[in-house]
Amino acid sequence: MTIEEIIEYIKIHKERLGITLYPPATEAEVLHFEKELNLKLPDEIRDFYLFCNGFESDEDLFRIIPLSEILTNKDDYKSGNFYIAEYLMYSDTWNVEIKTENTYEIVNYNSEFILLTNKFSDFLEIFLQGGVFEIGGIYDCQQKITLKDHYDYIIAGGGMAGLSLAFYMNESEILRGKKILIIDKEPKLQNDRTWCFWERGENNPFEKIIFYKWKQADFFSDGFSERFELKTYFYKMLRGIDFYEYIMQRLRQNPNIVFEYDTIQEITNRKSGAVVKTERKEYTADYVFDSVFKPDFKAGDAHFILQHFKGWVITVPEPVFEPESITLHDFRIEQFGDEARFFYLLPFSKNQALLEYTLFSPSLLLQDEYDAHLKEYLQQTLKIDAYQINETEFGIIPMSDALVLSSNGSHVIRIGTAGGYVRPSTGYTFARTQRFLQNIVKKLELGQSPDYQPSKFKKRFALYDSIMLNVLTKKRYAGAKFFSRLYKKNNIETIFDFLDEKSTLFQELRLMSTTPLHAFVRAAFEEIRKRIFR
Repeated sequence: MTIEEIIEYIKIHKERLGITLYPPATEAEVLHFEKELNLKLPDEIRDFYLFCNGFESDEDLFRIIPLSEILTNKDDYKSGNFYIAEYLMYSDTWNVEIKTENTYEIVNYNSEFILLTNKFSDFLEIFLQGGVFEIGGIYDCQQKITLKDHYDYIIAGGGMAGLSLAFYMNESEILRGKKILIIDKEPKLQNDRTWCFWERGENNPFEKIIFYKWKQADFFSDGFSERFELKTYFYKMLRGIDFYEYIMQRLRQNPNIVFEYDTIQEITNRKSGAVVKTERKEYTADYVFDSVFKPDFKAGDAHFILQHFKGWVITVPEPVFEPESITLHDFRIEQFGDEARFFYLLPFSKNQALLEYTLFSPSLLLQDEYDAHLKEYLQQTLKIDAYQINETEFGIIPMSDALVLSSNGSHVIRIGTAGGYVRPSTGYTFARTQRFLQNIVKKLELGQSPDYQPSKFKKRFALYDSIMLNVLTKKRYAGAKFFSRLYKKNNIETIFDFLDEKSTLFQELRLMSTTPLHAFVRAAFEEIRKRIFR
């Protein structure tokens, strides 16, 4: 029904409905109201108040509140927000939230946020059909909305972090029955990225879809080169498309897990849960796990540098690659200033490999520049002239020690890059994300807040990251020389343990003693002083 039809219906049936109309508001009263609240009433609401300045209902003690009375509560309102209806002397209220001119919502905040409708005429029609309590009335509609669009958990973003969290929830006997909504822009149907990581053993939850793994790693620099046996470690590669398909296949078997493809516009923490607003709808949940938030990695006095890379998967006619060993770093290329530039090679067979050109620097290159360096390395270092490019990948990873909050209120938990899961000094994220998410699931299983916080002792690694970034960003020591020194003077398992935040304090002190002390001690004092006075 339109507002005009609602008004006519009330005129005819007000006695039967037990409605007492208040006298119409004047234009002057409407203008005064708008001035006091610094807003413009939507046309429907304005037209209704010019018909009657609210009404009261005998049966349900429900009222549309007069304009003057609304103003008496104006200290309770946020901008563009005001009470429009109340029940039983303000035991419950319904608010108008104005978004833009003639775009607004009728919402209820009593126990949790409920978006009832975005038209005042619809709100009045619901009341006229069933009052406050009857079938088809206000509370009945609110209950249906709550049951339909309320979830135990909403995962905002269906990338690596979001899908991993859903996977661990689905694997949990305690959480498998929870109602879970995953919202992403679009389905993951392409091999849009790869993740590489090192780990001990072969017990990874995704072991069966690991694309390739290696037990040897080469390091090359002008001053030091060596092939390392990884011993208890494997270096593993996981393709994005394999990860997406494997997880989606498992999640779709659980009827409690729902996917929605839409653009997320806003995530809001509430007293009893959280709200996710998309282009089409709003959803509520006990907890929202947000992987779409974009942190400010340059905030405050943070150190900031980009790890950026371009890679080609190439096939060559001659068997030139060694599929049992990766090139973890090859610094035998031109270094510009104190930036760190290196090549990275992952062979899948004697004839196929992924080659990446990687930089730690404050700014990106032109795409043609990455291509030129890749071609030069193939020709001059690997002596390869004939090759076919099968796939291309490009990535940018922020390396920053900016303080990234792990939550936005008690019911919005940030995960993945949004939650600061990227290790600032390396850019590696997959294995660290899995550890953090598994801890979140354990806390949920125990009925605890899922806002995972590392122990105070674990936070020492954040200081190490800041020291490393201080050295790189302030050009205290050349990146290529530092990595060469690190790999020359340390066991590779110790390096992996340290980078995985699993090293002992003794190992860390031993490793630090092999760094260029004049550069790192100065950086350490600066970072410790910053933390003391922050």
